[in-house]
Amino acid sequence: MRFWQIIGLALVSVSIGANTSLAQDGALGACLARAGTTDEAAFVAFDHELRSALAAPDPAILALLAAYPLRVNQNGTTSIHDARTLSERATRVFPPALRTKVLATATKDLVCTSNGIGYGSGALWVGVADGPLRFAIQAVNLDDAPGEPAESVLFVCRADGLRALVDRGASGTLRYRAWTRPRPATERPDVELTPGQEDMEGTGPCVHRVWRFGSGRRRVEVRELGCLESAPPAGSLGLLAVETPGAKRARLWCY
Repeated sequence: MRFWQIIGLALVSVSIGANTSLAQDGALGACLARAGTTDEAAFVAFDHELRSALAAPDPAILALLAAYPLRVNQNGTTSIHDARTLSERATRVFPPALRTKVLATATKDLVCTSNGIGYGSGALWVGVADGPLRFAIQAVNLDDAPGEPAESVLFVCRADGLRALVDRGASGTLRYRAWTRPRPATERPDVELTPGQEDMEGTGPCVHRVWRFGSGRRRVEVRELGCLESAPPAGSLGLLAVETPGAKRARLWCY
């Protein structure tokens, strides 16, 4: 028997044991109630599909069980917008370490909040919604990968009236640059601010990055989409807020 087959059988045995505990543990109903649902039978069925797909692993079934855009948090946040892309990246989105964490999660280890249901101490989050997509993989939180490039673009914002980007220089310093339309991006930016501060806000599937630049009355804040009270415009990736002397604070959607 090949090594990968042995590993697969081991993962399946873990999955079966954990799923049995789900069916037998009376705390499951209370946990699901905190997540906003009482449909225990539907969750147990979804849980079995999820564990089986991770144990195999089966990229096609994992793509079927995901909600889009799927948030992947590792060295920042990436959004996967369709099933084809997820299936192609399945080995990176669901690496062995994450699969092991999820498959080892019993009922008592689930994290249930108003934002969803977390496996593996929040390594994978399942969203709860009404309709055909009752339960779906909503976010994956992976450990940061070593060796992030010294120079990297962190976020691009295309908004009404301007284009902006946040990047990190070779020294690790954060920089914000913006060009007012129709000014060419090949020319000197209208605004350039450095250094900046990067923070992570939100919890569970709502984790997102925020960059802040400037001080006093001239400040810029760029943020990825987290969990918003109302649905953002289609295709939006984040928000840009600008405060300048003598002008009203501007908030723009980034695309």
